[in-house]
Amino acid sequence: MGILPMSITGVPPVQIQKNMAKMAMLLTGETPVLRRFVRAPWKGKQMQARPVLVVGIGNILLQDEGVGVHVARALQEEVLPLDVEVLDGGTSGADIIEAVADREKLIVIDAMQADAEAGAVFRMGMDELAGRDYAGFSLHELGLLETLQMAKLLGCLPREIVIFGVQPKSISPGFAMTDEVAAVVPRIVKRVVEECGKRGTTAKTT
Repeated sequence: MGILPMSITGVPPVQIQKNMAKMAMLLTGETPVLRRFVRAPWKGKQMQARPVLVVGIGNILLQDEGVGVHVARALQEEVLPLDVEVLDGGTSGADIIEAVADREKLIVIDAMQADAEAGAVFRMGMDELAGRDYAGFSLHELGLLETLQMAKLLGCLPREIVIFGVQPKSISPGFAMTDEVAAVVPRIVKRVVEECGKRGTTAKTT
C-alpha cells in the first residue's frame, strides 16, 4: 500500500497509461482474454467454473499486506462446499479477469487502509469499494477495481461481490504478519466460510 505520486484522479500517471493501453487492447479484441470470451463463453460446457470464487490478494513480503493470501491458504485447508473455489491471487490485478468472469459470487480478502485498529475487519460490496478514495488504495486494490470494471464492460461481472478488508498494523518488509492481524485470520476464515453459503445480492458498480 505504498504511496506514489498521484494524478488529479488519485491514480499514478504511469498506471493510468498502462491501464488505458490494457483497456484498449481488451475492447479491440487484441488479447487472448477477449478472444477466449468470444470463442468460448464461460457459461459453455468447456469453460464451466465453480459458482463461488474466493480470492486472497496481497504481498506476503510486506507483513500484514499479505493477509489476504494467508487467509486463502488457510481456506485451502478447510472442507468447503463443492461449488467453492479458492484462489491465491497474490498481487494480481486485471490478469485474473478470466478467473472471476461470470461467477455467481466473488469473495475477496485484502489488506485495507481504513485508519482503524489493527486487525479490524470490514465487509463491503462493489459499490462501497468503488466509492472509496483512490488515493488510499494500494496498487493491487486498484487492479481489483479495474478487473471488476473490465468484467462489467465485457458483460461477465460476478452476480454478487463481497470484499473483506483487514486493517494492517505494519506493511514493512517481512514474511510474518503482526500478532494483531495474525490473530484475526481464523475469524476471517470462519466469516468467509459462512459467506460462501449466502446468495442473492446483485453486484453494483459506480
